[in-house]
Parts: sequence; C-alpha cells; structure tokens
Amino acid sequence: MRPQASLVNLPDELIQMLNGFLTYEDSINFTQCSRRLHRAIRRSVLGYYDKMQLGDDPSECRLIDSKGRRRPLHFMAISAPRLLRLATNLTEVTILMKEVDAFRNPYSTTSIGDCSPYTPGGYLGRLLGPYPPPLPNLKQLSLHVDVMVESISVSPLPCPSEDLQYALYALASAPFRTFVQ
Repeated sequence: MRPQASLVNLPDELIQMLNGFLTYEDSINFTQCSRRLHRAIRRSVLGYYDKMQLGDDPSECRLIDSKGRRRPLHFMAISAPRLLRLATNLTEVTILMKEVDAFRNPYSTTSIGDCSPYTPGGYLGRLLGPYPPPLPNLKQLSLHVDVMVESISVSPLPCPSEDLQYALYALASAPFRTFVQ
C-alpha cells in the first residue's frame, strides 16, 4: 500500500513556495483548505511586502518586496482596502489611474478601479474609507491620475478634486506624505 500524498504533510517552506505562485485571492482560497495550510502561509506572507502599487489595469495591482525576498504578489483592485490593513509593513502606496472616465456615474462604483475624479472621496476615499486606518510604517501615499480629453476646450477639465478634498480633510494630520497629481 502506497502512502497517500497530501499538502498538509509538506514542510512549511514548500507550502510557502507553492503559495508564492498564487495571486492574493487564490492564496486566500488555498489557505482555506486546511488549518495547517493557513498557519504555514499566513505566518510569513504579507510581512515581507513594503510597497503597494494599485491601478485601473489589473496587471499593475501588486505588493512589492523592495528587498527582493519575495516575488510580487498580484491582487485584484477590490482587495486593496483589506490588504492595506493586513500588510502592516507598507512604507509606500502608489495609485496609478490611466484610463479615467470623468463622465462615469460617480455613485455606481464598487472598486477603486471603478471610480471617477468625481466619486465622493475620490480614489483615496475608496481605498482608505471614511476613517483612514492606522498605517504606522507608511511614509508616502501617491495618486497619479492621467486624464485624456479629445479637446482642451472640454469644460470643466476633469481633475481629482474629490481626492484633493479628501487629502485636505482626512489626511492633513497623517504621519505620511500625500501626493495627488
């Protein structure tokens, strides 16, 4: 009789290596297979990442370990608020919005990628919520919004006005620098 192969019999290092090839959402599903997998993975995964890059292009949403100890961890934009609270070693968060639709209904958003410059609270408000979480290691929060228009005569020219207001009122006393471009 052959011994049965199982993931729960693998050493933590191999389980973590397998998990390194998964997106954040797939990793969550993987850890829900058993308590053993959950303990092996959650113990070490998010603590290595110190930078978050978020954008409207799904391939740009990733956590980065600037010291190169871990491969970038890709995630969906809708998971960003949760990850921001779980990855406690983040020092830099960069939001890159390239395909901005200024005429999208600002009240019909579900994710940060679905926002427009006129969504209440803007991109920053969608990410951080009405009361920003404590981000003890964060040094810089940057928002870069690229707006393209057919003609410069378009009036009003869309700009991230909601993000500017959010930054002024909710982040003015934050211990990190905030940039809105």
